[in-house]
This record gives sequence, structure tokens and C-alpha cells, in this order.
Amino acid sequence: MSGYVSFAGVYDRLTLEIDYPARGRYFDECIRRHGGKKGVLLDMGCGTGSMCEVMAGLGYDVMGADDSYEMLTEAMNKRMQSGADIVYIAQSMTELDLPGKVDVIISTLDSLNHLTEYADFDRAIERAALFLEKDGVFVFDVNSVY
Repeated sequence: MSGYVSFAGVYDRLTLEIDYPARGRYFDECIRRHGGKKGVLLDMGCGTGSMCEVMAGLGYDVMGADDSYEMLTEAMNKRMQSGADIVYIAQSMTELDLPGKVDVIISTLDSLNHLTEYADFDRAIERAALFLEKDGVFVFDVNSVY
């Protein structure tokens, strides 16, 4: 995502209207409603890590994956300030390759919308399914015409 090179430093200022704690509580509710547990959670397309910080605060063991080194740098700066125990990995949604299974995967704030080809969207969903525990939960949002 080379488009995020100069964008990463201002991304959080452009998303000030987003109530991350409220969104995090909503995703936590969705996870629990569908039988998910507060285990290892992957934020796929984590960007600057704002949702990772919230989900860690809600008791999840959080990993964040993004293919923008610049966005991950911002996320790691937040982690250093908060002291949260979050692992960040530089991986695209379509090439996700984790060391093991996770209990929950989230992809928030329309991250999946960045995949403009259906084949890429399909590949990202396949990769998520590959690394999700059998009884795991995948929660995502997308912006669509519907």
C-alpha cells in the first residue's frame, strides 16, 4: 500500500470523529454474541493500531497485520506510549501467514474495501479462514452500495 507512505502520519487526525472505544465495544459484543472468546485476536488491516489498542484494553491478546510499514510505524509508536502488549506484523491481507491459529479476526473501518479486485477479497477471506480456530469468529465491516 504505497499510497500510505505520506498518509500514515496524518491518518489519525483525519479519523478523529471515530469513537474507537465505542466501536471496540461493539465488535467485542459481536464476538461474544457469536461464541467467540477473549483469546488471540488478529486485526487484519490494522493501520495505525487504534483498534488494536482498544481491543487489547478489552482483554484480548492482540496481533495487528498491515502491509504498510508507515502505518505500522505509527501503530508501534502508540504501543510504546501505551505499554500495550501488541504484536505487529507486516503482511497483506491476501498473503496472511501466521505462526498459528487465532481465536478472533477483525477487519474494521472498511479495511477490506482496499481490496478492489474480487479475487483479492476472496483470497483475503480464504487466508483469514485458514488461520482462524475452528470455533473462531471473524468480524468485519465493509462500505458498499448496499
